[in-house]
Amino acid sequence: DMLVLINPEWAPIVNGQTVDSDPVLVSGTVESMHGQTSGDFPSTHLFSDVVMDVRVDPEHANKVATGNGEPDIIAFEWEVGAFPEWAWPGFGDRIYGLGRHIFDCGHPDATAGHCSVTTATACVLDPDCPAGETCEGEHFGYSSEIHPPHATAVIRQGRGAALSKKASAKPVPATIADVWVSGFGGGAGDRCVLTHQQSEAGQLAIDCWPLAEPVAKINAKDFTFTVPLPPKPAGAGKPRWRVLPPPPSNDATAVNGGRTARLKVKKRMQGSTPSLEVTVKMTKKVKGGLPTGFAGRLVAGWNDKHASLTHVRVTVSAILVENDLMRATPVVPRTCSTADTPCATDGDCPAGESCFGEGPVEGWAAQSAANGEWRRFNGAALDRVGDGDVIAQSTTWDERTSVSSRASSASAPARRTLPGRSTSRTQAPTSVPAPARRPTRPRAPAAKAVAARSRPIRYASSTRIVRAARRARRRAGRSGCGTRSRRCRRVGA
Repeated sequence: DMLVLINPEWAPIVNGQTVDSDPVLVSGTVESMHGQTSGDFPSTHLFSDVVMDVRVDPEHANKVATGNGEPDIIAFEWEVGAFPEWAWPGFGDRIYGLGRHIFDCGHPDATAGHCSVTTATACVLDPDCPAGETCEGEHFGYSSEIHPPHATAVIRQGRGAALSKKASAKPVPATIADVWVSGFGGGAGDRCVLTHQQSEAGQLAIDCWPLAEPVAKINAKDFTFTVPLPPKPAGAGKPRWRVLPPPPSNDATAVNGGRTARLKVKKRMQGSTPSLEVTVKMTKKVKGGLPTGFAGRLVAGWNDKHASLTHVRVTVSAILVENDLMRATPVVPRTCSTADTPCATDGDCPAGESCFGEGPVEGWAAQSAANGEWRRFNGAALDRVGDGDVIAQSTTWDERTSVSSRASSASAPARRTLPGRSTSRTQAPTSVPAPARRPTRPRAPAAKAVAARSRPIRYASSTRIVRAARRARRRAGRSGCGTRSRRCRRVGA
């Protein structure tokens, strides 16, 4: 049954019988999201998708299908690995996404109808009915998605950043925009995966890996989004902004192809919320050719002499595994191809048979966020975890604002052998990975393995100190005493 649902799995809302579609822009606020949790069909994914449920702005309400469940929620989905962790949004962040506006055919949310003659027989498809009959009255509630985007801008408000290149520059309240533009969309953005096959046999035979035919029209139009400025402090002049490299990451921090698009920034000072209109100029040539993407962080705000922010550093030095979430029965057990008996290798099966399946999955995929900024954990030790393991990590967040934290983990079923393989090469083509697993319960750090620590650093305001000293000297001069005398201390010097 799954083969029907992935043939193709994603179809454009406009001209759904074709692969190519014009990119569509949608913006809104992130209601919820998750990183790699497994569960996506392995023959069309190398990794599972980052899923962002976005409450759309009113002008984009017509992009939400009736099958979406809520009238103003649409999902942005982009495969882990293609979509770097530093560009993932946090809960409550604003986001702009430009990319493929599609129906998700892999989740039809079907309501059964009835067969044309034997009306008491429920059906969804014609084959559900006796020969010669058709299915009538069935309904498919396909959801619409931006899947995948080829450009995203995550707007993080209430942050802090240095707006000057000077080493002595003090952080001030700022809005941060993390921007990622790339033509690589994973399986959902590849022509081979998206091409309809005339038969289920053809779907089984097609081999699209490694992916080599991206369909994203990254140079069809520029990518424009709005960055609201923080409240203007008294006495501030013009807004300031800087473009920085992405935060340190285990994922990509540079564009494929090496031609980074230029940015155009316009000030929009009218209205109650001054802002910047930012355009990633994907249609303008760079170094003799069209740009291949963009990766960067824009920070914007106002010069504020009196700003005093707290620097909080969060460091994860290890993961303590309380529960390895190992299933008693593997989701995809290893069995002989015909006898269906348990096996470890082909030698355990009768002559002429093969050992299919994945067997126990011992690896984890895990990620964590501080103040909405995500990091994926890595290392060979995550390929096999057990209860009580302490897995060393070295991950740090530097935040200049009050922080919240969120963590998630999931065992990684079929992560090593099933995803990124066509059904013709998948050992168990009708088996799908396990659903997302619950995260391990939080536990106080053990003495020998501290999982995380935070350290507040208070920025002193040198301007205030200098002004206070000047006032003290002036008072001392008027009273005719030294600043250290008892009399001067009595008059408040």
